[in-house]
Amino acid sequence: MKNNIIKMRTLALLSLLVVVAFCTERMLKSETVAEIRKKASWESYDIHENPFRHYTKSQIMSLLGAGLTWDEHNIHLLVDDDDHSIAADLPTEFDSRKQWPECAFEVRNQQHCGSCWAFSGAETLSDRFCIASKGQIKVVLSPQDMVSCDTGDMGCQGGQLNKAWEYLEKTGIVADSCLPYVSGDGKNIPHCPHGTCTDSSLKYTKYRAVAKSSKPLTCSVQIKAEIFKNGPVQTGFMVYEDFMHYKNGIYEKTHGNRLGGHAVKIVGWGVENGTEYWIAQNSWGPEWGENGFFRIKFGECMFDENAYAGEANVNDFTTKFLFWH
Repeated sequence: MKNNIIKMRTLALLSLLVVVAFCTERMLKSETVAEIRKKASWESYDIHENPFRHYTKSQIMSLLGAGLTWDEHNIHLLVDDDDHSIAADLPTEFDSRKQWPECAFEVRNQQHCGSCWAFSGAETLSDRFCIASKGQIKVVLSPQDMVSCDTGDMGCQGGQLNKAWEYLEKTGIVADSCLPYVSGDGKNIPHCPHGTCTDSSLKYTKYRAVAKSSKPLTCSVQIKAEIFKNGPVQTGFMVYEDFMHYKNGIYEKTHGNRLGGHAVKIVGWGVENGTEYWIAQNSWGPEWGENGFFRIKFGECMFDENAYAGEANVNDFTTKFLFWH
């Protein structure tokens, strides 16, 4: 009996050491950079300048947090039956920041909380309210609302785009000024306020997507057409180790293991030397990548198959909107 107890304690200690080792081990390695520079056409950070150089594996994982509908295991079930002839009517290059400059909001930072799904969802709806109202409804919406109040998702532990848009339709989110982001440490997740802003002098107003308007976009033609007509869309994609070293250029996977899903906002597309690419806004701060943005090759990492978007419900503000006009 005594020997069994000792064995159990030893196994428990070893398990704890494995967990501690995972949490404290640095993920970014110079060998990865060397492999990227052998194979990639895009530029990587030097180790000493990488903003994640001091991050542990667990901290790197906290930058992710999106559940993907489609990945390499079930992609064979996805049937593309769209009318691709509409692609001929779309421009070769398009950037919503240039098309609607008054509706381009600043890049934000989710920090150590797996809230990419909330940031990219809130930012997509923010842009779409501004665009649909012709610049009259300019509001930065609150990812904290989704982290604290969307019970269909898991806060700092991640979320799914379809469930996030269900919340944006049925419940909606308040302005960031009403419920500022405070969950950057991944631990402080305040209870949903239900009707009261952090600053009680502010009006508690919900901004919603139109009921049943949100939809999956599962190919490049669908995504292009939606952005061209209504503005940025949200997407999820699979992140590999080399993406954590991205600095600039058109990303395509070259090296490393799969880390998990991540969600971002697609703002446009373009082509360079025959390579078509998406332009996406990340939520890792403006110092990361191309001023907080990155470009990624069409078809990479399930980027084109996992997009989502809904229509901004400007009708909730019809009286005020008509008064503005």
